[in-house]
Amino acid sequence: MSDHRKRYRDHDSEVSGSRERKRTRVGPLDVEDRLESLITRVGEKSTSSLESNLEGLANVLIADIANYKQRILQILCTCVTNLPEKGTIYATLVGLLNEKSFDFGGEFLELTMCNLKEVIFSEQWDRARLMVRFLSDLINCNFLVAASLISFLETLMNAALQIGVPQVRSDWFVYSILSSLPWCGKELSTKKPNEFGRLLESIEVFISKRNKLHSKALRVWSSDNPHPQEEYLDCLWEQIKTMKDDDWQEKHIRRPYQAFHSVLCKALPHPIPLFDVPPHTEISIYPLPSVIFRMFDYADAPEEKPIPGAHAIERYLVEESIWRIICTHYKDRKECANQLINCPVRNKVPIEYIITEVVFGAMFRLPENEHLFLFYGSLIIELCKINPQTMPGVIAQAVELLFDRLPTMNVTCVDRFIDWFSYHLSNFQYKWTWDDWIQYADSSASDDQRCRFIIEVLAKCQRSTFHENLLEILPNSLLPLLPEPTQGYFRYECAEADEPGHTTVRKLIDGIKSKKDTQSLLTTLYEIGPSEKSFYENDDLVGPYIDPSISALRIECFILTILRAGLKSISHTYSALTKFQPMFTELITNKSEQLHVLRTVREFWGRNPLMVLIVIDKMVKLQYIQCSTVINWIFSKEMENEFMRYTTWELIHNTLKKMMKHKSKVKKDLEDAHERLDVLIDKAKREEQKHGESEDDEAYNTSPLEIERRQEEIEELTQKVETAKKDQKELFLIVFQRFTMIITEHVAECEREGRKIVNSWYRYTLQRLQEIFLMYHAEIDQYSDKMEKLIFTPDIAPHILEVFRRYKSLRS
Repeated sequence: MSDHRKRYRDHDSEVSGSRERKRTRVGPLDVEDRLESLITRVGEKSTSSLESNLEGLANVLIADIANYKQRILQILCTCVTNLPEKGTIYATLVGLLNEKSFDFGGEFLELTMCNLKEVIFSEQWDRARLMVRFLSDLINCNFLVAASLISFLETLMNAALQIGVPQVRSDWFVYSILSSLPWCGKELSTKKPNEFGRLLESIEVFISKRNKLHSKALRVWSSDNPHPQEEYLDCLWEQIKTMKDDDWQEKHIRRPYQAFHSVLCKALPHPIPLFDVPPHTEISIYPLPSVIFRMFDYADAPEEKPIPGAHAIERYLVEESIWRIICTHYKDRKECANQLINCPVRNKVPIEYIITEVVFGAMFRLPENEHLFLFYGSLIIELCKINPQTMPGVIAQAVELLFDRLPTMNVTCVDRFIDWFSYHLSNFQYKWTWDDWIQYADSSASDDQRCRFIIEVLAKCQRSTFHENLLEILPNSLLPLLPEPTQGYFRYECAEADEPGHTTVRKLIDGIKSKKDTQSLLTTLYEIGPSEKSFYENDDLVGPYIDPSISALRIECFILTILRAGLKSISHTYSALTKFQPMFTELITNKSEQLHVLRTVREFWGRNPLMVLIVIDKMVKLQYIQCSTVINWIFSKEMENEFMRYTTWELIHNTLKKMMKHKSKVKKDLEDAHERLDVLIDKAKREEQKHGESEDDEAYNTSPLEIERRQEEIEELTQKVETAKKDQKELFLIVFQRFTMIITEHVAECEREGRKIVNSWYRYTLQRLQEIFLMYHAEIDQYSDKMEKLIFTPDIAPHILEVFRRYKSLRS
């Protein structure tokens, strides 16, 4: 089965929006399959020309319309959105069919408009935009009355100008109109110049008045040098204006209908029926805005095939073609890479450069990636394998450009750059031009963003290979940046016998080896009195923050011993943490004790940040440590030296995601319990009706008991859901309160000492605050009003308030 036909079948149930329709079979199965194959494969490689294939297919379909009209209509409507790269081919086919059967053309238009309404209603925004584009393209086939297409586009524009709806809704309608103009602009400017001109004027006014506060939060780089970072609607509008100035000419759209001009001009065009745009609702979710990613320009590519200018419509058309291929084949990286390298525009532009720019743009897209992040890395590897002569060099050039611009790069994108680059290196034996980066090895340099990047990349690489391998590959000057391969630090290993807790720890170790029961081990631990001083008592950074009411030394001895027991491997660590759960439950009973557990974990694994991450993550999962405790610890004074480390933010995000995952799980459990209860109730009703006149209740007398148990289960789960919602809300409030506290303290301290407020730490922290808003915007939306009243009040620091307003404008 061809790729195109497979994609058609994958979405066959979406022919009419999201509704499923049963096939109406009025003929043999093989006839319908043959028609489906002919329609879905048209435009593929063939010994005949595309024009002759289209003409022949139109004749075949017309001959079968009497018996298979509905099936043909369904197949065509599905292909329009499932195979958008062949949109102009299907527009031509529909035009030819309309010339032969006006009634068929009318039914096709009616079904298409019905489908468009359904996909908008079901919020399938990308499919809806492609349908608007296809409808606009039909004017080139003399299928539509030009005035009715103008009226249709004006209807969409009126929906955009509606008062009281979110800007993101209006943006989608305007973007859909603009993205269709490369296909229909020439015809509309010729046939209805005045009406078309007024439509463009309305768009210009709309774009000039838009709120673009969100664009600062969505930029990959804070600087426009060397490439401007344009908001997506602004960029497309500039490209459309350039196309208009060029008399709506372009060089990249395949237009097979031009070969049939003499035939299509005889057809009778249809007016588009009145279209009622589905209204906005409070629960409607719209596509988020974006900023166009630019990395290359004409100077970076070969002279013989220059990259189109940023405001050339060809740039948009090529990027749109590449993006459509990615969206179509993202589940198969090999096929995706093959389709990209062999896309039709490869002979007109330096395709390797534009593919690279589009893929990196998708990788760095804020607030979140369209596809699984790992897909982009695996796609780049496949591209390098398929085209080893060119792609590796272009990727290397891209890395150097990104590396040079690290000082102005968004911190979220820096994290993604680290993740991708370390993964990429692991697939190419960690070979790189490391010597070129020796100059950045001095972390005392005034600009240390690049040095920090190298450190974090090497730390990530060390997770996927042996330390010795990196020692052989790296130049000597970079070796100081490579983390040492450290085991855990067990303070009692070589300690003197008089070290506080030493005797107890040795008894614990012997007790674990001899497999003593929990109570015996606890008895040993309780030999340490609650008043005995902590090891950190005299530590200036940690000591002042230890709660004097907890048995600090007892906790330290317990945690250090357990971590030592699991020292051999991660699986041993997991086993030890799980095995001694009763002891954790007995010893760790409040947040102060949980906080001290975290301090002790850091002491043991402090020189191996990955193990700190792994151990704490497991403790949270086992519910030894609350998520809020982890967040408070990370924002505490004792962790300020670790605040800008990559692994610290891995831990924060892991903690937040674990809370969100827990809430989703208990919510899903509740929904499943309701479904099971409904099934039981229905079953009981059926049995009661069936045996209503019988005195024998044995067949169904267990149902009431089972129903009662299910109802009790639902009550328990409902309470869990409410608790999870409350905990998640409190967790996000804690995060934002701690952010505002440390930033406010920094500002006050700088003002008191006469220092500059805006330094690298300040910028970094504001970007991390912005990152939290962007990454978890869907969850935070439900608390935003309360946060505005409690935290982000008008009297807060202006830069903090600006970050909050950027987040608010994201969906405004």
